[in-house]
Amino acid sequence: LFCTIPESVVCLDTPKNATAYRPPYPIPIALQEIMDKQTNGKGETTGYRVCHDPRMLNLLLKSIDRMPLPVIGELFEHLNGAVVIMVE
Repeated sequence: LFCTIPESVVCLDTPKNATAYRPPYPIPIALQEIMDKQTNGKGETTGYRVCHDPRMLNLLLKSIDRMPLPVIGELFEHLNGAVVIMVE
């Protein structure tokens, strides 16, 4: 999770002493220098980014919002003919 407010705290409800560890994938030799530049904050923008895989963590969460996102086709059906659309 990313937040620009330094005082913010994110609490995730997981079982006590549970860990969501998975060994990292090996970085190809050709990309190691690029990763070093990106992760230490030095150098120019590389166009690559580090990604986090939260699947192991998601399995541990006790409660999670499992509300599915609406299907875009269904949204368009409901909005058919609308002139002004307001989202709250």
